[in-house]
Amino acid sequence: MSVINVVELINKRHASQGKKLERKYSRTFLVTCDSPSDSQLTALYHVSIPQLYHPYIVIVNGQVVEHDSYAICQDRRAERVNDSGCYEVTCEYSTEPIFERATQNSEGKPQQHETDLRPDQRPFTVGTSTKTIQEIIYEDYTPSDDTPAGPLPIKNSANMPFADPFMRDRPLSGIHLECDRTIWFFSKKTFFEGSVNKKDYVIQGQTFPARTLLLESYNGKSTKDGKYGYFWHLDASFCYKAEGWTRKIRDQGYCELVMADGVWLKKKILDDTGQPLLADLDGTGKRLPENGALRAVYIRREPFPIVDWGTGGGLF
Repeated sequence: MSVINVVELINKRHASQGKKLERKYSRTFLVTCDSPSDSQLTALYHVSIPQLYHPYIVIVNGQVVEHDSYAICQDRRAERVNDSGCYEVTCEYSTEPIFERATQNSEGKPQQHETDLRPDQRPFTVGTSTKTIQEIIYEDYTPSDDTPAGPLPIKNSANMPFADPFMRDRPLSGIHLECDRTIWFFSKKTFFEGSVNKKDYVIQGQTFPARTLLLESYNGKSTKDGKYGYFWHLDASFCYKAEGWTRKIRDQGYCELVMADGVWLKKKILDDTGQPLLADLDGTGKRLPENGALRAVYIRREPFPIVDWGTGGGLF
């Protein structure tokens, strides 16, 4: 006796919100067993069916299409739909606390504390910071009404590249998130940490465009309380870069490509005294003219993995 197919009935997926702003969801699955003698429990406990106390999340083709980490599965039921071994399994989710403490407020009403909420229902803690990094300056910011008018080329007075990169100390915005989760896996740390968001990512209602957030650190710590036992406390630190984390590298070198008898050869670039000279290239391996008629060319490379942060249920 076993389950041979599980499919969600999309037309029976529902969502609602009550006057207390609580959110409720419902998902229904058609479970087909290989024998009419299979019981409702066979369908109810199949691994494809969402489990009790798991957050509301809908994954289609490996992508998260709906997600509400504050809504927890609080009820599951299975009903036979015919005599051939098919069942409809319905999972109900809600953001309402499952348990309440017996403490009361000054009006004699139940007192709700943050620790009364299940770990998955507790709100995020959000903070910001500033991080200073050293980076090469690729563009000049001299105003156009200055003398001489900007932007100016990043070259020395001889119209050649500077011997050392033109550096600056740049402040970047940091974002720090903390939350509690009932379930978390170490593989999430190794998969997501040190990556850049492949798609737009939303933090507390703020949308950050693709490739602008770097997940600098992502850690989990096992902790417990007297009511829910062990759970995970997660903290993640992001660094935001408006233009993205793509690395720009100035196209320059000590050799250029030249054609000789139909073959491309590398030719050393020398100064008037015959010494090696660092010169700008045009993006195809040829040397740029020294008169400054053409701007420097930059090659783009990705220094960090670009990852879909919705993979496998997402970061949190």
